[in-house]
Amino acid sequence: MDSQTILLLAGLTQFLLSAMTWWVLQQQAKSGVLWWCLGGLLIGLGSTLIALRDQVPAFLSFEVANWLLISGLLMMARALRLRPSRPWNIRLAVAYSIVFLLVYWALNAWSLPGMRAAWLRSNGMLLLLVIAWNAWELARAVRSFNARAIFMAFLGVAIAQAVLLVSAAGNDDLHDPRAAHVLVNSLYVAEFLLAMVSSLCYIGLTVDRARAEESMHAGQQARWDEIRRRGHELAQLDRKRNITMLSAALAQDIGSPLAEMEQAVQQGLETLGQRQWSKPQLQDCFGRIIDAIERASDATDRVRQFLKPPSDGMALVELCDLTERVLLLQARELQSPGIRVCWAADTQPGHVLVEGLQLSQAIHNLVRNAVEAMQESPRRELHLRCERRGQRVRLEIRDTGGGLPDGMVPYPGATLSSSKPNGLGLGIAVARTIIEQFDGNLLLKPADGGGLSVEIDLPAAGRQDKA
Repeated sequence: MDSQTILLLAGLTQFLLSAMTWWVLQQQAKSGVLWWCLGGLLIGLGSTLIALRDQVPAFLSFEVANWLLISGLLMMARALRLRPSRPWNIRLAVAYSIVFLLVYWALNAWSLPGMRAAWLRSNGMLLLLVIAWNAWELARAVRSFNARAIFMAFLGVAIAQAVLLVSAAGNDDLHDPRAAHVLVNSLYVAEFLLAMVSSLCYIGLTVDRARAEESMHAGQQARWDEIRRRGHELAQLDRKRNITMLSAALAQDIGSPLAEMEQAVQQGLETLGQRQWSKPQLQDCFGRIIDAIERASDATDRVRQFLKPPSDGMALVELCDLTERVLLLQARELQSPGIRVCWAADTQPGHVLVEGLQLSQAIHNLVRNAVEAMQESPRRELHLRCERRGQRVRLEIRDTGGGLPDGMVPYPGATLSSSKPNGLGLGIAVARTIIEQFDGNLLLKPADGGGLSVEIDLPAAGRQDKA
């Protein structure tokens, strides 16, 4: 069987296998499948034109046919990229194929068959190696036998091209009938086998990649579900702990006004018992009583607001006001370790569309983490700053503690860890889960001068968004 017959069979086989691959995988709706099938069609067309070089014009069987082969290999290399979602430089690929065509045409016009053959085979070998490398990366990523088979097939043809390039140095061109020796026929047979193996294995590889992606997404969903479940449990524990703390704070906040009320009443009774009393003295006593009642009422309002059941929907909340309310609830916790709190709020309103109780829980977790991080620190300063920047509202919570734990990377989705001996690292994870529900971001970075800076970034909302 001569080389032209082998090439014709290879071209027709590539046509049929590319059409079959598209028919089988068209439901995948992946761009890689389209690139692979188009590349196979171009390679099949180029091989057919070369096989029919005695029946078609010379420029079709030389320049155009080999340009189609190179373009088809480029498309196949694109189809086997490990990350197909990353942008591919189409212009660079088109420029490469055009440069190849121009150089090949020039070498053919100058009657340099040896250099023309070397140019063709070296470019083909390079692209075959690129495809083999992409297949190897996929084999390692998805552990696919089909990817390994594609790797070995293209690597074998690339080695055959290299052997032919070395052995045929100085011989006639590949498309000259006199060059149809054993090595050329062997290469054509290898390309014929490559067409069958690569197309069949690509179908299996596409299925393997789909299964790997489904498994990865399922694993990610399971991890997020576990974080939410543990976050919900931690939120319940936090709520019980906060109720205990609020009970103690309530006893202190109400006890002091009640003692002042008792003192004012006793003073008023003593004043009334005297024969001489003045109206200003009684006004002062009653004023102190009213002031004490208002303070006690404020304390009970804060507790009532915190214990109020969650609402079913979201509402507009002023982030700075919400943070101030959280700090008031944690006043006792902040005062006991001797922490200096520095609070700065922007004068421009920063409304966000959130569920207030959940966001309060997130801020509470972050403030408490900052307090616990500074337990062993000689300088205990908690800096909070709330401001609006364009269409975003940001709250920064910065402490002077030990900073990020060793090995923790400050980016969304970092591994859960804690710098505290008994910490689970869930405080930040719970806060991040809550904030991301409202299309926000939680950013962690080392603070200037030591410590950790945690920034809540939420989209600003106008009052007209309230529904």
